[in-house]
Amino acid sequence: MGPVTVLPPCSPQRFNLNNINRKYNMLNSFRILSLIEGASLVILLFIAMPAKYHFGYFDIVWIVGMTHGLLWLAYVALSLPVSHKQNWAVTFWMLVLLASVVPFACLFLDSKLKQELQLARA
Repeated sequence: MGPVTVLPPCSPQRFNLNNINRKYNMLNSFRILSLIEGASLVILLFIAMPAKYHFGYFDIVWIVGMTHGLLWLAYVALSLPVSHKQNWAVTFWMLVLLASVVPFACLFLDSKLKQELQLARA
């Protein structure tokens, strides 16, 4: 292995276009994941659960629930690096996590993330 170069905090190489694009792509990926995760929550609560308890379709809750659980884990796991890249306050990050368990809250979060995407592109 070669020598490790450490860049100073104000180095022009730290603020190149690739870092900005990575930040934008990560935020956009999180925004899309939040919409998919929010949709899975709505499907679980308003389609799968009534199908189980009113119509006796027990298997659908397991399938939709497992899918939602995996999406939720990915959402939580991706929210932490995104919050660090975007310099979110801890309270905002907690609200982002709260939005993952409140039906339709992903729509409000989506509008906020779109604003941040526009600022990241500007």
